[in-house]
Amino acid sequence: MDDCKPDLTTFYNGACPVCHAGMTAYRRRSDAAGLPLTFSDTAQEPEAAACHGITPDQALRRLYAVDSEGRLYRGFDAMLAVWRRVPRTRWLKRTFGNPLTRGLSAWLYEHVVSAGLYRWAKYRQRKAAAQRP
Repeated sequence: MDDCKPDLTTFYNGACPVCHAGMTAYRRRSDAAGLPLTFSDTAQEPEAAACHGITPDQALRRLYAVDSEGRLYRGFDAMLAVWRRVPRTRWLKRTFGNPLTRGLSAWLYEHVVSAGLYRWAKYRQRKAAAQRP
């Protein structure tokens, strides 16, 4: 692997307070460990995600990640890819990504967590648009 190429680039909605807090914590841990991980805020840099075919609306809906081989992970699979690499989160990957819990965990991520955060993001966008002159 090229030393300058990140092992994983994660695309997250930095305008979402929950997403921002989580990814900031993961970035700090990976930086402290000197890991080649990149965290890209799609609210600030939508073009970075667009290079991988991720639209702004898709970036609002769920987490995305691209590994050094160019594989695209979306939703719960992207979360597992992050947990697999970030120190002190690997237990989350083992707990929620194992064959007994993976199906339910993925369903909860997609239909509860991701869906709820997406609705909240759309609400915040509408509210901000209504407050503009």
